[in-house]
Amino acid sequence: MEHKEDFFTNNNGERIYYQCWLPAERHQGNILLAHGIGEHSGRYQNFAEFFTENGFAVFVLDLQGHGKSAGKRGHIPQFHDFVDDLERLRTETLQDQKGKPSFVLGHSMGGLIAFLYLLQYQKNVKGAIFSSPALALNMKIPKWKTILGKIMVKIAPSITMSNEIDADFLSHDKSVVTSYKKDELVHDQISAGLFSSMMEAMALCRERGNEITVPSLLLLGEKDVLIGKEGAQEIFNIISSENKETVIIQGAYHEIFNEFDKLKVYETVLNWLSAIIKLDDESHEE
Repeated sequence: MEHKEDFFTNNNGERIYYQCWLPAERHQGNILLAHGIGEHSGRYQNFAEFFTENGFAVFVLDLQGHGKSAGKRGHIPQFHDFVDDLERLRTETLQDQKGKPSFVLGHSMGGLIAFLYLLQYQKNVKGAIFSSPALALNMKIPKWKTILGKIMVKIAPSITMSNEIDADFLSHDKSVVTSYKKDELVHDQISAGLFSSMMEAMALCRERGNEITVPSLLLLGEKDVLIGKEGAQEIFNIISSENKETVIIQGAYHEIFNEFDKLKVYETVLNWLSAIIKLDDESHEE
């Protein structure tokens, strides 16, 4: 396995950090990964090492305002800027990977980013995996907070507040929770502008989800309380892909890739990816 890290400058003029793990041999495909709010690419090292060992190159950026990337913590001018940066990651890193199928994978807020990515760039990938995607909320926003948010978006969109994520409900593995809480690259901020644009992005997914046609896999933790699982499933059901599948990870909290049985989840994703690649190869032989 080979590990690389670098930066690129995005359309907002911010330096964006990314890293990639490349398989030493038997290269089957590429995974472009978008992480969740408040976290960073380094939290996916175990995931990356498993997939590189199984022939997949993994490419992950720190979203603007996250990790080692520049930008105010928890804020971005437009939500779609995340999508543009994910596509920039693809063009920056995959020049040497031509001929190998690529897949986009998004976790939590990254799942929302991945969904929007497909609406614009699905021609560039063979399929998508949505891990506990933030396609719907699990809570009702108090009316006063909604009104305040609309005001702040207009007068001070970059003002941030806590994202209200309870780390104890990320994973049953207490070492994961402790590490998250102590991680200096993790933050708990979200701006009024980011929250507002996330809501708009969710509505757009519901409105245009039927435009997605690539094979898609939805992974949900049975015990996840941080996203709206039913709403996410409803939006996933809208997509037009002939090959789409939902897998419920029994007993799992939000971070299904960080639970005690994460290897089983990794294998589920690996088997799905391998099946999609096989089907694609067979279609080209016909």
